Amino acid sequence: MSGKRLMLVHWDADEVDDLAIPLRTEGCSVETEASDSSRTLKSAASNPPDAILVFLARDAARGRELARTLFANLHTSSIPVVFVGGSEHAVQETRSRFPDALFVDADHMCDVLKGLLSID
Repeated sequence: MSGKRLMLVHWDADEVDDLAIPLRTEGCSVETEASDSSRTLKSAASNPPDAILVFLARDAARGRELARTLFANLHTSSIPVVFVGGSEHAVQETRSRFPDALFVDADHMCDVLKGLLSID
């Protein structure tokens, strides 16, 4: 996945950088965000990443709201959003609101992104 630019959103500052390690190991440039949805939106609109990963393990409702805003914004609506992990309830609730979205567990996110981004 070398050369791909990703945004990773997880609402825990102590964990967000560790979650980016597998992606960086694959050669991706990863911008992380742990506290400010508006900063994520502004960054994605001004310099669109290849995909945005929204982790559902912490504050899934906030992740869903971010995704809703991304999909509604003209500048970010075409960026793939991938929901990662989360409890069964969080995934079900998110899937009910975004039935066409991609859902993956953290252990398989690199493999899924390779397919999504058409990477060898």
